[in-house]
Amino acid sequence: MSINTNNFAEPTYKGVSLGRVISYSASHKKKLSTHEFPNRDRAYVEELGLSALSISIQGEIYVPQNNKAILDLTKIATEEGSGELILEREKFINMVCGGIDINPSLITAIGMQPYTITFIQTEPTITSTNNDVNVGYVERLKNRVFTQNKTAFINKKAALLAKYPTLSKNIAATKDALASIPKISSEMLSLAKTVQGSASGFSEFTNTLNVFVANAGTLINSPSVLAESIGFSMASLETAFDGALALFGVSKSMTSFQVNTDAYYGTSSTKDIIDTNRNLINDNIVTTALAQCYFASVNIDYESVQDLEDNRIFLESVYESLDIERLDEDLYQTLNELRVIANKTLDNIALQLPSIATYDITQRPLARFVYGLYGNLDNLDLTDTLNNAKDVSMLSGEVLALV
Repeated sequence: MSINTNNFAEPTYKGVSLGRVISYSASHKKKLSTHEFPNRDRAYVEELGLSALSISIQGEIYVPQNNKAILDLTKIATEEGSGELILEREKFINMVCGGIDINPSLITAIGMQPYTITFIQTEPTITSTNNDVNVGYVERLKNRVFTQNKTAFINKKAALLAKYPTLSKNIAATKDALASIPKISSEMLSLAKTVQGSASGFSEFTNTLNVFVANAGTLINSPSVLAESIGFSMASLETAFDGALALFGVSKSMTSFQVNTDAYYGTSSTKDIIDTNRNLINDNIVTTALAQCYFASVNIDYESVQDLEDNRIFLESVYESLDIERLDEDLYQTLNELRVIANKTLDNIALQLPSIATYDITQRPLARFVYGLYGNLDNLDLTDTLNNAKDVSMLSGEVLALV
C-alpha cells in the first residue's frame, strides 16, 4: 500500500525526528512455496505464514546551518537494536532499520535533504525477565552448599570418632591425613597467583590459608572449627580476585584439589581413618569450589557462546566426577538444584551472545576482512586474538570471527 503523508507531523524512530515524511509504503505478504509436478496443470501451494513487515520511507529533513539533524538520523539508522517507529497515525514496534540512503547533491535551496530509509519488524528480543533473580538464587544456593558442607564434615567426623573411640589414635591418623596440607596450601596459592585479576583481598586469602596450615594440628581436635576454617578459606576467594572470570579461574583450579594418602601403609583401622579424613577434606573443598564455579559462571561477561559452553562443559564434567555415595543427601540435592538453576541462567545469557563462525578467505589482510564483515574495525583486536595469526597483513585459509 502507498499512503500520502504530506500533512503528517514529526514522525520519529527511537525518539529521533525523521523530519518530513513525504510517503511510505508497507509490505506484509504471505510466504508461499509452490510445488509443481510433471504432466499436471495445477500446482500445490504451501502457505508458510507471513513475511516480516517491511516499511520504506521517502522523506526529507531540514539542515540549514549544520548537519546535526541528518547525523542524528544516520546514527540511529545504523546502530544495532530495534525500536519504535511512529508515523503520526501509525505506531510500529520492534522495528530494525535496514539502512538509510542520502545524496547530499539533492539538498534543496531551502536546506531540505531528501533521504530514503527502510525498516523491518523483528521478533522481540528474547530475554529472561527474572535473570537477575536467577543469579541471586544461584548465590543463595552456593552459600547453602557452604553451610551444608560444614555440617556434613562435623557429622562425619563425629561418626568417625564414634567408630574409633581411641582419640589419640584417631588424632594421630588424622594428622597423617592432613600432613600434606602445607604443601597443598602452597599449591593452592601458586594456582591462585597464576590467575589474572588478583585484588587487595588476595592477601586475606593468603593469610587465611597460612593460619589454617599453622593451626592444622590444633584444628583436628575441633571438627567444627576445622570445617569452618576450610569453608572460610574458600569463601575468601570471592574478595581475593577482581571479577567473576578470575574467581572462576581459581575456583576451577580448586576443583582438582586432592589430599593423596594412597602411599600410607599401616593397620586397616588406621588406613580407614586416614582415607575417611582424606575423602572428607577432598569432598568438602571440591564441592565448595564447584559451587563457587557455578556462582562465578553466571556473573562472567562472556564474549561468545563458545566461551560460555566451554565453562558449562567443564562444570558438568566436575559434577559428574563427584562420588555421590560419599555426599550427604541434602548436600547432593542442593548441588543438583544449583546445577539446574545455573544452567538455566547460562541458557538465558547465551541468547544474547554472538557465536564464532569460520570463514574461508584467500590473500586478504585481517583489517580488510574485519571491515568487510562488520563495516568497522571495532572487533579487529578480538578477531586477531581469536585467530592468533602470526602475520595479519595477509591471511589465507580458515579465519574465525564473531557473528
